[in-house]
Amino acid sequence: MKDANNVRMNVTVPNNHYFSVGFGKTMTNCDMIVWQANGFQSKAVDLWSKGRFTPDTDTQQDYNTTFTYNGTHVTFISDRKMNTGDSLDFVIKNVS
Repeated sequence: MKDANNVRMNVTVPNNHYFSVGFGKTMTNCDMIVWQANGFQSKAVDLWSKGRFTPDTDTQQDYNTTFTYNGTHVTFISDRKMNTGDSLDFVIKNVS
């Protein structure tokens, strides 16, 4: 957690690779984020999966992401509200 209303995710990915996380019980109706390590063109994308195939890009991108590239790896810092108000985003609950 970043604070009471926001979550921060720190992810380090080898260059020319990707890493993703899904928030759901199955691939159907699942909120996802993918971090794509591609040197200085790296990016994080908010996704929505409708089933067991390539997820759609969420029309409302709710992550604020920065990254650093060191020649071999990309380190991402992605912040998001725990409750974005987007119907395609999983509500992350504060359990503290």
